[in-house]
Amino acid sequence: MTSLKTHLLISLAGIFLHFTAAAQEAGLPPSLEQVNTALSSWLQDHPQEKVYLHTDKPYYAIGDTIWFKAYVVLGPRHQLSALSGAVHVELIDETGSIAEALKLPLVAGTAKGDFALSSEYKEGNYRLRAYTQWMRNAGPDYFYDFTFPVGNAVSQSLNGGISYEYAQEGGENVLLATLNLQEAPGGKPLAGSKVEYIFRKGLEDHIGRGETDASGKLQFPVPEDFRSGSYLLIRLEDADGRVITKTFPLDQGSGTDVQFFPEGGELVNGLPSRVAFKATGPGGQGVPISGFVFNSKGDTLSELRTKHAGMGFFTLTPAAGEQYHAAVNYPDGSKKDLPLPKALENGYVLWAYPYLDSDTLLLRIMAAESGYGNINLLIHHEGEVLNAAPLNITRPLSSLRIPCGDFPSGITTITLFDEQNRPLCERVVFIRRDDSLRLALSAGGPVHGSREKTAVGITASDENGKPVSGTFSVAVIDENKVPLEGISENTIFSGLLLRSALKGYIEDPAYYFRDNSRETAEHLDLLLMTQGYRRFTWKELLDGPLPAPAFAAEELLTPIGGKLLTLGGKPVEGGTITLLSLSGMIMRDTVSNAKGEFSFGTVLLGKDVSFTVQGRNAKGGKNVEVIMDSIPGREPVNPNPNRGDLRNRIGADIKTYLANSRAQLEDLEKHGMTERVNMLQGVTVTAKSSNSGSSPFAIPEGHSDQTLRLTDPGLCSTLLLCLQGRLHGVTFQSTGTTMAPYSRGERMSVFLNGRLITNETELADILENNGVAPADVERVDVVRSNVALMALFSDPSASSNGGALLITTRSGSTRPAPYSPEIVHYTPRGFDVSREFYSPRYDAPRSSLLADLRSTIYWNPSLITGKDGKTSFDFFNADQPGVYRMVIEGIGGNGQLGRKVLRYKVE
Repeated sequence: MTSLKTHLLISLAGIFLHFTAAAQEAGLPPSLEQVNTALSSWLQDHPQEKVYLHTDKPYYAIGDTIWFKAYVVLGPRHQLSALSGAVHVELIDETGSIAEALKLPLVAGTAKGDFALSSEYKEGNYRLRAYTQWMRNAGPDYFYDFTFPVGNAVSQSLNGGISYEYAQEGGENVLLATLNLQEAPGGKPLAGSKVEYIFRKGLEDHIGRGETDASGKLQFPVPEDFRSGSYLLIRLEDADGRVITKTFPLDQGSGTDVQFFPEGGELVNGLPSRVAFKATGPGGQGVPISGFVFNSKGDTLSELRTKHAGMGFFTLTPAAGEQYHAAVNYPDGSKKDLPLPKALENGYVLWAYPYLDSDTLLLRIMAAESGYGNINLLIHHEGEVLNAAPLNITRPLSSLRIPCGDFPSGITTITLFDEQNRPLCERVVFIRRDDSLRLALSAGGPVHGSREKTAVGITASDENGKPVSGTFSVAVIDENKVPLEGISENTIFSGLLLRSALKGYIEDPAYYFRDNSRETAEHLDLLLMTQGYRRFTWKELLDGPLPAPAFAAEELLTPIGGKLLTLGGKPVEGGTITLLSLSGMIMRDTVSNAKGEFSFGTVLLGKDVSFTVQGRNAKGGKNVEVIMDSIPGREPVNPNPNRGDLRNRIGADIKTYLANSRAQLEDLEKHGMTERVNMLQGVTVTAKSSNSGSSPFAIPEGHSDQTLRLTDPGLCSTLLLCLQGRLHGVTFQSTGTTMAPYSRGERMSVFLNGRLITNETELADILENNGVAPADVERVDVVRSNVALMALFSDPSASSNGGALLITTRSGSTRPAPYSPEIVHYTPRGFDVSREFYSPRYDAPRSSLLADLRSTIYWNPSLITGKDGKTSFDFFNADQPGVYRMVIEGIGGNGQLGRKVLRYKVE
């Protein structure tokens, strides 16, 4: 609600006061009114969008398809957004490269899409990142970002894992990596194998070599500069001479870290405080610690012990002139003495209890006598003011009970201000109300047969039992094939109520929504005491006005326009500009205004629609230049915020799932369907491309240091702009004639479709003058560490060898086109088309000899409940018996969130 619940002056003379709207009606003081007005303006001018993706499974294997539905909501009440017309979804590999990117149209705040994990993908940790252009104003901390493993059920001649540990060597803290390799299948240690290991971070790398011992292990130190935000690439040959590469994430920080967070913000001398703490291990996950808090005299004041995920709290009443420290015991047996935050001489302490009563929020305000007087209280939920009132503090301890029965579920911020609007204390709490959708499922009983038709009915209602119309998605998996033990699951509640509103890594966020127990609520409160924050600072908000958003909301229709200039850069008035797209069946023309500006209006862009734009001056002359308006592109890839979810033994972690994937492929081979099996033999079969026959220098997949595929070439005006900053270890430096690629200070050779480019002018045309349009580039391979390939692709006339850059185009053309400024080839990013999930029908007698070993039994992202709150669907079970798990998620018309899990047996 946007109206204020309480307008009153409250004297806190008693121990407890019930904070209600029934108190006297009084206007807010000017200072509090200013805060309220500023928040209302922020909410109106900077409404916050959030994205959540419902996926069919929590992890995958190469050869699978990732099916998902995007829900985009707006504002604190989670209304399906009508602000943005497009959502961007990216699949990011563990090297930080975008493997594939989709732009999907939003219809009523939802979109559906998929990523096919073809043989070009490698085993590793991947991320799904989703956002709208409008969300870029708040930054990537607020994007949907989910990390999950992708395994490889075939082409595995070895299994590998890696572990990291800190050790003391020569008085220094050294991070050691231990690589463990075994043959696959069988698990025999891979002894005596020569291994090349490469640490990579941004444009820097560090190369080392070693040999595994009799147990298949190789230990080596991690350079200090590569301990976090990087990855490790290993390369070796198997018994058949095939080159095998594996990558491992590397984000180990600097050891176990412990931080202390006084509740409300600060310790104050003479006032009792609850001090929360969080202990984080090198990999980002919470670790258990214990210890005691001491003063400067060595007196024991409090015990310190974690309660959940490395978090806990203790109480402390600091005294003037004292200093405090904690003696902490770490899981490995080591100990450390850590100072506590210094206490203020004067101030306030705020305690909050959001979990004692579902309809009441209990606050305790403590103040020294010097703090007695008037202060202001404001409570808001993501900018929506829920309560505001002036308070008169007259005692050391004052308690308020605030009715919160009509507060929305989610994160709520409580702030105390002085009369000059300076924040004194702030506390973030989670309000848990029973306001989610009630989803009733009927599936015809707890036991079903294999290949039997399962009909499901859904009824959606609100907390009062009234039917709700809404949009939903459903995934059915065989839990025997996709076990969830040890897997951090993503849910619509944890995604929209927690992850999208808290900065930083949250370990197993779905845990906080599994039940409504007091213990879970206390653990969630600990999370907010140690990780709570807000999207703005009060000073920025109150000093206002806030800067205008840098990114406008992207509409469903794309505006196309630009400027027509003379070759000297002056605007051309009355010029004629023609837009032509044969693929999109579009032809338009327009005239430039006095500023040289022109517009073709808006277009609904499909995938791979390209335009030719031609300009002429008022007399029909060609001596003009067409400059197209830029369209916002992708957000640069940020470091993985979920480093605690990275896995270093993927094959072992999801072995049950990979075994089923192998069984499916073996069944295909058994029935002579070898094409799909061969396609997935990624190590031994060279990946196909549309231009694989145009170059005699085709590099087998995995042998180059990096293969870059331009997922959004229309956003780069030249190929150079597409490549800069995206090739690991490669920089572009001026030669006086052109910008050329360099690695480790040495110039690299450049090949275009297998032809060595030796002419500087031709290289400039390729990289800088649109001689090769970015949209025509199939792939760019980087060779900078493989000695054999470096020798093969070296320039015989060069005095040094920095490796090679191999550019392969779709057309195979090697001759740059002439520069024509009056003609522009324009490829704005259009919408991708999603595929439909195939669900087999077994209404007719069985005709297929293939076993039905599906792990995803059914996926439907397009369920809609009507005014009666009802809808239905049906599907057929697979062959194998087991426990099937059905998950339905969605959003009601008023922003209510819903999730329901149903299990049934198949015999």
